[in-house]
Amino acid sequence: MIRKILFATNLTPLSRNALDYALELAKKTGADVVGAYSLQVPMPVYSLSLPSAEYKKEMENIGRFKLQDSFQGVTLRGDEVKTRLCLGPPGQELSKLAKSEKVDLMVVAKHSRSTLERFFISSTTERIVRQSRTPVLVVPDQGRRSVKWKPILCAVDFSDPSLEALRFAIKLAVDYGSELAVLHALELGPMVEAFGEKSRAKLAAVPERIRKKLQDLNRMFGAPRGVETLVAQGKPPEVILSESERLGSDLVIVGKRGNVVRERLAIGATTNSILRAAHVPVLVVPGFRPRA
Repeated sequence: MIRKILFATNLTPLSRNALDYALELAKKTGADVVGAYSLQVPMPVYSLSLPSAEYKKEMENIGRFKLQDSFQGVTLRGDEVKTRLCLGPPGQELSKLAKSEKVDLMVVAKHSRSTLERFFISSTTERIVRQSRTPVLVVPDQGRRSVKWKPILCAVDFSDPSLEALRFAIKLAVDYGSELAVLHALELGPMVEAFGEKSRAKLAAVPERIRKKLQDLNRMFGAPRGVETLVAQGKPPEVILSESERLGSDLVIVGKRGNVVRERLAIGATTNSILRAAHVPVLVVPGFRPRA
């Protein structure tokens, strides 16, 4: 399923943890890895004119040197990792590169230098996730990560993007023998307000109906036996992160909007909140079916 991985770096030491994760993932899946950096040529200092061709070429050579230097000695199965330099906005150019290289997954780092910043993702990472038509794995740079996937936690709200995330999660579980838990976060508060106190008995039956629907989806998508189906009440981001911690999950999979060009500019409120607060890798699957 995962045959080729694109690792997007910003050439700082903070990306090293994500690179190590990408290399370990490649060993687990047998995939190849391509290292990439997208360079936006800065304006020359003290200049009001556009950069000259010579200046752009000089910046490109520097960027290429730094990229090659950052991957110096990085090998996979005895071979050096190939690198690619892009020129332009990272979200746009890395998305193009992922398509041309026919990668199945992009790996990026969630950078955080302080306790406060751990609740944020860099603007570059956010743009990459928003614009990518390839699944993007966002890896926190705090602490060593292992690719165990026991269990994978997939969040499903029954939207098209979340169903694509579920398909992807089931394929991972089947192909790599990983444990899988499927979760729906249920907010009953708005429903109580809408239907009134007299509907409490009917609402009490909602979680079981949702669990049955999740089980039906698992069967329809070919999930392996033993998949755990969970329905927990509360705000989705809080529920998903809480259940991830309770289960000891080391990978969370969510969907994002992305069926049309306009929607590719948005991640979605729940997915964005999870990316910002998660302490484990989060895999974001676009809202259309990935290449088989």
